[in-house]
Amino acid sequence: MADTTITKIDSRHSPRGAAGQKYLACGKSMSMRLWEDEKVNCQKQESKHDYETVGYVIKGRAELHMEGQMVVLNAGDSWVVPKGATHCYKILEEFSALETTSPPAELHDRAESDRAPGLKEYVEASGHDADAVQAPQPVKTDSPDMKARANTESQADAEAKPELGEQVGADGKPIK
Repeated sequence: MADTTITKIDSRHSPRGAAGQKYLACGKSMSMRLWEDEKVNCQKQESKHDYETVGYVIKGRAELHMEGQMVVLNAGDSWVVPKGATHCYKILEEFSALETTSPPAELHDRAESDRAPGLKEYVEASGHDADAVQAPQPVKTDSPDMKARANTESQADAEAKPELGEQVGADGKPIK
């Protein structure tokens, strides 16, 4: 049977990487991260990764330098950095972008690149050992408490819904 679990990530509580990226949803074969308000003249270090990156510029401008080529990325542009390509970014205007990586970047470079305070804070906040940090796991329950935590509905609304096969009154609430 196919996995039918929905995973929701509240970005206000997402861990940050050492380079400033915010880790968002992560599946088995891809993940998302957000770069917010990267400062002008910020020249990122040249890097090379074991994953493909597809990105979208939310605001600002940056140069993408890759394997002897250069393109200017503007708000509304999208781009691809192939797996194994040497590349770097130069921020021209305060820059925000969303990236998707496949396979998940977290599984390839997060443990190495995030040995800075960002990971330490995440580990302390989550109670995990740094070597055991994994991508967020989907919640596989329909309990009212878990639905409320995932912000899919209020706990009161979730508790008011009848269970499968449960009898309900004229008001639509379960008969106790």
